[in-house]
Amino acid sequence: MPTSSRSVDGVLHQPIQWLKDRPTVVDGLLGGLLATITIVGLLTVSEEIAGESNREPDWFAFVGIAVLCATVAARRIRPVVALWVSVAAIIPYWILDYVDSGANVPVLVNLYTVAAHVDRPRSLRHGIAACVPLIVVMIIGVVADEEDLPPVAVVGNAVIFATAWLIGDTFRNRRAYLAEVKARAEQAERDREAAADRAAHEERTRIARELHDVVAHSVSVMVVQAGAARRVLDRHPEQTAESL
Repeated sequence: MPTSSRSVDGVLHQPIQWLKDRPTVVDGLLGGLLATITIVGLLTVSEEIAGESNREPDWFAFVGIAVLCATVAARRIRPVVALWVSVAAIIPYWILDYVDSGANVPVLVNLYTVAAHVDRPRSLRHGIAACVPLIVVMIIGVVADEEDLPPVAVVGNAVIFATAWLIGDTFRNRRAYLAEVKARAEQAERDREAAADRAAHEERTRIARELHDVVAHSVSVMVVQAGAARRVLDRHPEQTAESL
C-alpha cells in the first residue's frame, strides 16, 4: 500500500494515535487555531471593551499575531528560540496598545514548552530572562499616565508566567520519572533473561558433566573387562565369555 494511503487510513481509523506520532502537526494546528481565535477577537471586540487608549488593528498587528502563533508551531523544534521570538513579538504589540484578544497565549505556551523540554537550569535561566522585559513593559504601563494599567495586573501576569513554567517543569519531571521507571523495568527484564540464560547454561553444563562421567565410567569398565578377557582367554575361556 502506498505511504499516502497508509497515512489516510491512520488518520481515519486512529486519529489520536496518528496525531501523537506527529507532534509538529499538532503544534501547527494549535498555532493556526490560536491565530484564528486571536484575529477574530481582535476584529470583533467592541470599542467599549477595548477602551479608548487601544490602537485600532492594522497590518502590523496581524503580522505580530502571525509571528506569535508561528512560534507555537515550532515550539518543540526550537523551544528556546520560539520563546524569545514570541517575547520579541509581544513587546511591540503591548507597546502599541493593541487589544489583548489572546496574543499573550503563545508566550505562555512557549514558556511552558521550554520548562517541559529543556533541562531545569537552562529553562529556568531562559524563563526568568524572558519574563524580565515583559514585566518591565507592564511596570511602564502602570507608571505611564496614558496607559492606566493597574498594579495588580503586573502581579497577576507574573503569577501566570510562573504557573506556566511550573506546569511545564512538573511535566518534564513526570516524563523523566516515567522514563526512569521504564528503563528500570527494561533492565530488570534483561537481568531476568540473563539469569535464566545462566541457569540454563549451568544446567546444560551439569547434565553434560554427568553424561561425561557416566560414559567415562562405562568406557573404563569396558577397557578393564576387555583386558581381563584377553589375559584369561587361553586359560579360562568361560571367564573370557563372562568378561566380554
